[in-house]
Amino acid sequence: MNMILLREGYPTAIIHKRHRLAYVGALETAQLGGPKEPFFKIIAKAVDQSLDIYLRAATGKDSKAPSGHRLLKIGELAKRVGESNSTIRHWTKAGLLEVAEITRAGYQLYSQEMVEQVARIHGLKKKRLTLEEIKKSLQG
Repeated sequence: MNMILLREGYPTAIIHKRHRLAYVGALETAQLGGPKEPFFKIIAKAVDQSLDIYLRAATGKDSKAPSGHRLLKIGELAKRVGESNSTIRHWTKAGLLEVAEITRAGYQLYSQEMVEQVARIHGLKKKRLTLEEIKKSLQG
């Protein structure tokens, strides 16, 4: 896959450990004749993140978060979106929210995009969808 990406002028797709299960699941589903879109989305996001890494390195910036895009601790995210820390943890475990980084001390940090993701979750919850239905809706 990475050889194809490189041949077409894209950076390699770096699949982080925390995304490995989702990657393997999406790959297996696609190989068995299921929808390929979840796999494509995972690869597109990984390529996008790789490109960000390369661009920061090329410009001499060593910050993991793009300027103006500070990562949020779980409590900061919860406060900003009006949810409890336990709800944010639950949604993360359910695959509705994505951890941007885990610190050496084990703290989960979230990107600013997760604030928007929670707003989408709130909208879908109003439709009385289950967490699994919400997850499918967010992926599709």
